[in-house]
Amino acid sequence: MAVKLTSLSAMMAAAVAGMASAAELPVRGEFGDPTQQGCRWLKEGTEGAYVGFNRGGRTGEAGEGGCHFSRIERVSANEYRMSGTCFSIDGPKRRASRTLKVVSNDEVVYGGTRYLRCR
Repeated sequence: MAVKLTSLSAMMAAAVAGMASAAELPVRGEFGDPTQQGCRWLKEGTEGAYVGFNRGGRTGEAGEGGCHFSRIERVSANEYRMSGTCFSIDGPKRRASRTLKVVSNDEVVYGGTRYLRCR
């Protein structure tokens, strides 16, 4: 029995090691899509191609919605898989998942789109 519990404990520890809390995400702040002048739209306070990362696994997307990610899994040293609930101002809440790749402190790829930090 002790061997089984030790194996179970080791498996649980390995599973938890792959999970990252929202507080551990390496980026915070607003990022804009440079091909669509996302940071300009953010500064003007209108809908546009930008995303904001906050504590607690929350994101704001394009000034018209966002997501609350309850599960954040580290896939590699700089890539995360996140799943949770997303919403928009013109639609119902829905389950969704996104990937986040941190290229540098000033560049991320979120959901397949490249974003640069807004200054």
